[in-house]
Amino acid sequence: MRNILYVTDKVFTEIEFARLVEEFGGLWNTEIDPKQAVISDDPAAIYIMMDANIAAEYEPAELDELIQKLGGQPKSGVDIHIGHGAGSEELANKIANTLIERWGGIIDES
Repeated sequence: MRNILYVTDKVFTEIEFARLVEEFGGLWNTEIDPKQAVISDDPAAIYIMMDANIAAEYEPAELDELIQKLGGQPKSGVDIHIGHGAGSEELANKIANTLIERWGGIIDES
């Protein structure tokens, strides 16, 4: 399963993230992880999770590179796992673009 990692230097809350998920008709995947949601548009599906401490995911050299790309310290992130159904990639890109429009930031493809 391929994934997209969205990173921003803005802080957004779990409530704000939940609103975004719900805007797209997402459902919380509480059996696996209470912070993971599934957004689908049959047969397309993505699995999405907020990371409120995204900087901790990076090694120091990677973090320095990310700060250069982002123009600031990374503060929040969203990990989008792309399902295998037709249209999943497009759905993931739509969500990623919405995140960028809402909170700025970048897609980290490193």
